[in-house]
Amino acid sequence: IVELLAKTGGKHYHLGEIPDDKMTEIYTRLQQDGVSKDSFIPLGWVPRPAEELLRLGVEVFIEPFPVVSYKLTLEMYAAGIPVIVYDGYTRMSITDFAPEGILSWRTVEEFLDNLMAVDSSSLQQQSELVKEYFTSVHDFNVIKPYFIGEKCFLLRGGLDVVVEQVHDVFYYKKKRRGKQSVK
Repeated sequence: IVELLAKTGGKHYHLGEIPDDKMTEIYTRLQQDGVSKDSFIPLGWVPRPAEELLRLGVEVFIEPFPVVSYKLTLEMYAAGIPVIVYDGYTRMSITDFAPEGILSWRTVEEFLDNLMAVDSSSLQQQSELVKEYFTSVHDFNVIKPYFIGEKCFLLRGGLDVVVEQVHDVFYYKKKRRGKQSVK
């Protein structure tokens, strides 16, 4: 990210918490590479990531790596925010639900080359690509009967499952015979 900022002069908005020692490392690296620390902006946890990134005018969402965040990626697709995905080597580092033609990378060189090559036309194409992909394979009407407010109640084989989103973590509460377990 620091190398990209040094080459482009852009800004990076980071979603999620960053420990103090890691922030110190990042700011040190920015300074070493002659990049203003104002170009790396930690946002922490935000309740509606895609909405926040659209408000900030983000052009491309860099999918978390080496471990993919399916939730964030799908949210970006739904909002039409272009995404660059890491084409990793292990199951949890591969986005297997990406449209053909999405920006992707495996090496640092590919990452930098792909992001430095984007222009307004390719960003528009990528935006349309991810939005079309999302709407073609995700239909809210399918799950709408099971969705109630902030909680999603599903009935499977007599087991009530309550899903609640807390920041970027999902808690599954299983109710069976009066007992409740949380995973």
